[in-house]
Amino acid sequence: MTMKLRRTTAHSAATNDETATGDATGASNGSRRTPRMLGQALDRRTALHGIGAFLALPLLEAMQPSALRLGPAPKVPPRLVYVYVPNGVHMPAWTPEREGRNFPTSRILEPLGDLKKKVAVLSGLTHDKARANGDGPGDHARAAATWLTGTQAFKDSSVLRCGISADQLAAAEVGHETRFRSLELGCELGQGSGECDSGYACAYNFNISWKSASQPATQEVNPRKLFDRLFGEATSAESAAAAALRRERGKSLLDYVNDEVRRLRKDLGGNDRQKIEEYLEGLREIERKIDFDSGDDLVLPEGSTKPTGIPKRFSDHCRLMYQMLALALRTDQTRVATFMYLKEVSGRTYPEIDVREGHHALSHHGDNADNHRKLEKINTLHVSLLAEFLRDLDSVVEDRDTLLDHTMVCYGSGISDGDKHNHEDLPTLLAGGGELKRGLKLDRHEQYKKDTPMNDLHLALLDRMGVEPKEFGDAERALSI
Repeated sequence: MTMKLRRTTAHSAATNDETATGDATGASNGSRRTPRMLGQALDRRTALHGIGAFLALPLLEAMQPSALRLGPAPKVPPRLVYVYVPNGVHMPAWTPEREGRNFPTSRILEPLGDLKKKVAVLSGLTHDKARANGDGPGDHARAAATWLTGTQAFKDSSVLRCGISADQLAAAEVGHETRFRSLELGCELGQGSGECDSGYACAYNFNISWKSASQPATQEVNPRKLFDRLFGEATSAESAAAAALRRERGKSLLDYVNDEVRRLRKDLGGNDRQKIEEYLEGLREIERKIDFDSGDDLVLPEGSTKPTGIPKRFSDHCRLMYQMLALALRTDQTRVATFMYLKEVSGRTYPEIDVREGHHALSHHGDNADNHRKLEKINTLHVSLLAEFLRDLDSVVEDRDTLLDHTMVCYGSGISDGDKHNHEDLPTLLAGGGELKRGLKLDRHEQYKKDTPMNDLHLALLDRMGVEPKEFGDAERALSI
């Protein structure tokens, strides 16, 4: 079967529930594509297609104009990623001791040490609508529901009502330009109905991204399904069938695009060939890890069961999701994403760091020194996984900068101290985005005045994505960042 190099246009870009196949570039009825004319830049949306495979390409030098090529360089777009951690953090070990530039790294933030010049710690931000405001208990549900919506969640387990989240406002503006309007990722299965926190619907605990006031954007938590979704083609059913056939034959997804890779290499310079090799090897390594965790390569004794495809260790699971998110951003399959590590009130244990008590129980620390120590270990693990993701983005050269320089990553929680359940002075960190048209001011610890709305930060990030909402929750003005 002849494979085809194709481009996916902005007009055929897909939403979260669809994939766009695009049209063959210079090819029809399965014929080989027409070689590029001398001096003609490779289209930014060129992709490798095979049986149930869709491999968007990273930004290459061949996609840039040269002395022989006409037209402007492809615009390097801004990206926006929100990362949420539950149950608050151990604030004494999170907050840097000094404000301003060249701040000393706190213990929890120490894994970011070599990235400090591309990071800003923001203290003093508050979500007033996560407070009770007459609604009584339920701080965990409100924390997650409010973090990106800036609105007060409605307290009735049979009714969902909060607001459209900041990521979805950004997706509405730029999502038509990419294959996926946005990605919503997580590491804990959600619960679609029922009550989870003092009268609040479970949907609030499990979701930070909301398409409308009553519709959460469902997270993908299974690495295998995310892989097939990102690198499969056509409808989800066809992609799943093709993926199952590949695994039955013991084939890698990359085996189905080998011919097109060879043809593409002939048109590329040395630097681009190296980029393609690194990209494909990274993709192959992710596929190997997923195959192992899903049991595809395992021969088990009779009576044993294969793994589900979700790694048992949280850190392994989180790394896989981060690696695929980095590839999705690198290949411009999406420019907006959320990653909710775990639900609010998560009781996850962390045997990999010798923490066997549940996270939520530890967060009610009672000012116990041993609980503080274990919380700090959990929080530091979470940040270390973020640091790996940021380094991954920073290793990708994009134009004259890096992918991280064009990506705004906001990391934090809707609760400050898990024992107090408070929603002021929220742990908030910004990374990347330093080389945007209006780059973020990084390498600093900024202390804002008491009760500065967290929504002011969302306004500032949305502004850099080209979104100017007339109002957003209790936002007063775009934060100076």
